[in-house]
Amino acid sequence: MTVAAAIRYWIAQLLGGFSAALICLGLFGRDVVVTGTPQLAINLTGAQGILVEAILTFFLVFVVHGTAVDQRGGRQIAGLAIGSTITLDILFGGPLTGAAMNPARVFGPALAANFWHDHYVYWLGPLIGGALGGFVYRILIERKPAGRIETITVE
Repeated sequence: MTVAAAIRYWIAQLLGGFSAALICLGLFGRDVVVTGTPQLAINLTGAQGILVEAILTFFLVFVVHGTAVDQRGGRQIAGLAIGSTITLDILFGGPLTGAAMNPARVFGPALAANFWHDHYVYWLGPLIGGALGGFVYRILIERKPAGRIETITVE
Protein backbone atom coordinates (compact mmCIF):
# COMPACT_ATOMS: atom_id res chain seq x y z
CA MET A 1 0.00 0.00 0.00
CA THR A 2 1.35 3.42 -0.86
CA VAL A 3 1.59 6.17 1.74
CA ALA A 4 -1.06 8.19 -0.11
CA ALA A 5 -3.45 5.20 -0.12
CA ALA A 6 -2.78 4.61 3.59
CA ILE A 7 -3.57 8.25 4.40
CA ARG A 8 -6.81 8.07 2.41
CA TYR A 9 -7.70 4.84 4.23
CA TRP A 10 -7.04 6.44 7.66
CA ILE A 11 -9.11 9.51 6.76
CA ALA A 12 -11.98 7.30 5.60
CA GLN A 13 -11.89 5.31 8.84
CA LEU A 14 -11.80 8.45 10.99
CA LEU A 15 -14.67 10.03 9.05
CA GLY A 16 -16.65 6.78 9.24
CA GLY A 17 -16.18 6.58 13.01
CA PHE A 18 -17.19 10.22 13.40
CA SER A 19 -20.24 9.83 11.16
CA ALA A 20 -21.45 6.80 13.11
CA ALA A 21 -20.91 8.64 16.39
CA LEU A 22 -22.90 11.64 15.11
CA ILE A 23 -25.78 9.32 14.23
CA CYS A 24 -25.66 7.83 17.75
CA LEU A 25 -25.44 11.33 19.22
CA GLY A 26 -28.55 12.38 17.32
CA LEU A 27 -30.47 9.23 18.23
CA PHE A 28 -29.43 8.69 21.84
CA GLY A 29 -27.71 11.82 23.16
CA ARG A 30 -24.28 12.66 24.51
CA ASP A 31 -24.40 10.43 27.61
CA VAL A 32 -24.81 7.30 25.50
CA VAL A 33 -21.98 8.32 23.18
CA VAL A 34 -19.68 9.01 26.14
CA THR A 35 -20.62 5.64 27.65
CA GLY A 36 -19.85 3.97 24.30
CA THR A 37 -16.43 5.64 24.07
CA PRO A 38 -13.75 3.19 25.24
CA GLN A 39 -12.28 4.14 28.61
CA LEU A 40 -9.63 2.73 30.89
CA ALA A 41 -10.66 0.60 33.84
CA ILE A 42 -10.52 2.59 37.06
CA ASN A 43 -7.38 0.78 38.30
CA LEU A 44 -5.44 0.93 35.00
CA THR A 45 -2.74 3.49 34.23
CA GLY A 46 -2.22 5.01 30.81
CA ALA A 47 0.94 2.95 30.28
CA GLN A 48 -0.91 -0.25 31.17
CA GLY A 49 -3.71 0.73 28.80
CA ILE A 50 -1.21 1.28 26.00
CA LEU A 51 0.27 -2.16 26.67
CA VAL A 52 -3.15 -3.85 26.65
CA GLU A 53 -4.21 -2.11 23.42
CA ALA A 54 -0.83 -2.94 21.83
CA ILE A 55 -1.20 -6.63 22.70
CA LEU A 56 -4.78 -6.78 21.41
CA THR A 57 -3.88 -5.05 18.16
CA PHE A 58 -0.72 -7.14 17.74
CA PHE A 59 -2.76 -10.34 17.69
CA LEU A 60 -5.41 -8.86 15.40
CA VAL A 61 -2.87 -7.63 12.82
CA PHE A 62 -0.90 -10.89 13.05
CA VAL A 63 -4.02 -12.94 12.31
CA VAL A 64 -5.09 -10.62 9.48
CA HIS A 65 -1.66 -11.01 7.89
CA GLY A 66 -1.75 -14.78 8.30
CA THR A 67 -5.22 -15.33 6.88
CA ALA A 68 -6.21 -12.44 4.62
CA VAL A 69 -2.95 -10.85 3.44
CA ASP A 70 -0.42 -13.67 3.02
CA GLN A 71 -1.11 -15.58 -0.20
CA ARG A 72 -0.20 -18.82 1.59
CA GLY A 73 -2.80 -18.23 4.32
CA GLY A 74 -6.15 -19.90 4.64
CA ARG A 75 -8.29 -17.23 3.04
CA GLN A 76 -11.35 -19.48 3.23
CA ILE A 77 -11.33 -19.11 7.02
CA ALA A 78 -10.04 -15.54 7.22
CA GLY A 79 -13.36 -14.15 8.43
CA LEU A 80 -13.70 -16.81 11.11
CA ALA A 81 -10.10 -16.39 12.30
CA ILE A 82 -10.28 -12.59 12.34
CA GLY A 83 -13.71 -12.56 13.98
CA SER A 84 -12.56 -15.06 16.62
CA THR A 85 -9.50 -12.94 17.36
CA ILE A 86 -11.63 -9.82 17.76
CA THR A 87 -13.97 -11.75 20.07
CA LEU A 88 -11.10 -12.99 22.23
CA ASP A 89 -9.56 -9.50 22.28
CA ILE A 90 -12.87 -8.02 23.45
CA LEU A 91 -13.35 -10.69 26.11
CA PHE A 92 -9.86 -10.05 27.46
CA GLY A 93 -9.41 -6.33 26.88
CA GLY A 94 -12.98 -5.06 27.03
CA PRO A 95 -13.08 -4.74 30.82
CA LEU A 96 -9.61 -3.15 30.85
CA THR A 97 -9.60 -0.64 27.99
CA GLY A 98 -12.77 -1.18 26.00
CA ALA A 99 -10.70 -3.14 23.43
CA ALA A 100 -10.75 -0.49 20.72
CA MET A 101 -7.87 -1.91 18.63
CA ASN A 102 -8.31 0.98 16.19
CA PRO A 103 -7.91 4.73 16.80
CA ALA A 104 -10.96 5.47 14.63
CA ARG A 105 -13.11 3.45 17.03
CA VAL A 106 -12.32 5.97 19.78
CA PHE A 107 -11.82 9.11 17.72
CA GLY A 108 -15.36 9.22 16.31
CA PRO A 109 -17.26 9.15 19.61
CA ALA A 110 -14.61 11.28 21.37
CA LEU A 111 -15.00 14.01 18.75
CA ALA A 112 -18.80 13.79 18.62
CA ALA A 113 -19.17 13.95 22.43
CA ASN A 114 -16.07 16.08 23.10
CA PHE A 115 -14.83 13.40 25.51
CA TRP A 116 -11.05 12.98 25.27
CA HIS A 117 -10.17 11.15 28.52
CA ASP A 118 -6.95 9.07 28.05
CA HIS A 119 -7.37 9.42 24.30
CA TYR A 120 -3.63 9.02 23.64
CA VAL A 121 -3.82 5.39 24.84
CA TYR A 122 -6.03 4.49 21.90
CA TRP A 123 -3.60 5.92 19.36
CA LEU A 124 -0.30 4.75 20.81
CA GLY A 125 -1.37 1.22 21.76
CA PRO A 126 -2.89 0.21 18.40
CA LEU A 127 -0.16 1.93 16.37
CA ILE A 128 2.60 0.19 18.35
CA GLY A 129 0.83 -3.18 18.43
CA GLY A 130 -0.19 -3.04 14.79
CA ALA A 131 3.30 -2.12 13.64
CA LEU A 132 4.84 -4.89 15.76
CA GLY A 133 2.28 -7.43 14.54
CA GLY A 134 3.05 -6.65 10.91
CA PHE A 135 6.80 -6.53 11.53
CA VAL A 136 6.93 -9.82 13.45
CA TYR A 137 4.78 -11.56 10.83
CA ARG A 138 7.00 -10.36 8.00
CA ILE A 139 10.23 -11.25 9.79
CA LEU A 140 9.27 -14.63 11.25
CA ILE A 141 6.57 -16.02 8.97
CA GLU A 142 6.57 -14.28 5.62
CA ARG A 143 10.32 -14.19 5.08
CA LYS A 144 11.71 -15.94 2.05
CA PRO A 145 14.50 -18.51 2.37
CA ALA A 146 17.94 -17.10 1.52
CA GLY A 147 18.92 -17.50 -2.10
CA ARG A 148 15.39 -18.16 -3.33
CA ILE A 149 14.58 -16.43 -6.59
CA GLU A 150 11.01 -15.29 -7.12
CA THR A 151 9.49 -15.83 -10.52
CA ILE A 152 6.52 -13.95 -11.86
CA THR A 153 4.28 -15.52 -14.44
CA VAL A 154 2.02 -13.47 -16.66
CA GLU A 155 -1.13 -15.10 -17.99
